[in-house]
Amino acid sequence: MAELNNFSRIKAGIKRLFPAPLVWPVWTTLKPSPGTIVLMYHRVGPSPAPFDTLDVEIFRAQMQWLSRHCRLLHPDELQAGAARSSRGKPKVLVTFDDGYRNTAEYAYPILDELKIPAVVFLATEAMDNGALIWTEWLEWVFHKTELMSAKLPYGGSHDLTSADDKKIVARSWKKYLKGVTNGERLAVLDRLVRDYGVPRQDERLPRQMLTWDEVRASPACVIYGGHTHSHPIMSQLDTRELDAEVALCSRRIEDETAVKPRHFAYPNGRREDFNASSKTVLRRHGFDLIYSTIEGLHLPGADMTEIRRLPTTVGHPSDFPWFLLRYMAG
Repeated sequence: MAELNNFSRIKAGIKRLFPAPLVWPVWTTLKPSPGTIVLMYHRVGPSPAPFDTLDVEIFRAQMQWLSRHCRLLHPDELQAGAARSSRGKPKVLVTFDDGYRNTAEYAYPILDELKIPAVVFLATEAMDNGALIWTEWLEWVFHKTELMSAKLPYGGSHDLTSADDKKIVARSWKKYLKGVTNGERLAVLDRLVRDYGVPRQDERLPRQMLTWDEVRASPACVIYGGHTHSHPIMSQLDTRELDAEVALCSRRIEDETAVKPRHFAYPNGRREDFNASSKTVLRRHGFDLIYSTIEGLHLPGADMTEIRRLPTTVGHPSDFPWFLLRYMAG
């Protein structure tokens, strides 16, 4: 036990040492990052239960650290900036998925103050109608239903007596619906509305997604990319559905912002969530920087249609540099 405690203290000391003002520049000069760090955020700031969110002060501390110790890329610089490894400050790009309203209220002022560029990927149906994207609606429906148990997609049922129970049921339905055809997904979502009595636009929940007016009022450091129209799993779409989702998403962003988007993030973004057809359709509609959720650095020469990202699930701000270092060390 004493040896484990000593090891923990040594590890904690190392974690504090590397991000130190005098050590970090030396380390990044001696061992440059082999690629670009693309960070992925979702919600920032207070959110109603049951939605996960990153505390705004943690986000602020992370951005302040990045602004001091890293080279922050504009999204349009990624293709050239990631072309080669270089010594000195690591290259970092900040991204946000889905287009949450609290991002504009809490994250944008910090980005603007620190002059940190970012790209936000919009699921445009949620922008148009104000409803939750379907993955978050599943969390909301099981959180708010008055029923005490819920059916599970693979059979059986599960209690809804605790917050953990509700999350288990929501995760089960999300996993199931990410693996079925788009038509079946839509039919099941309609059935769940009827079964649990929680509409997709629930008046008990203030609007969670950005409005187009808020998009147009964004600071100059923020640009927008696509995330499909209705947030389906792209590998589950047929060719007609795929083209319609991408075309409508691109057109809505261009109509509302007067800028044709070239950045895109796959919904869910795992390797099984997109395919060659997805890439072909996206390129045809002008998207040439396309982001996955496959974890890792974006390396020189890597496929620009499946850009790797790092999920920012770090808790305490002091752990953030160590989190990045694990990937930069190679």
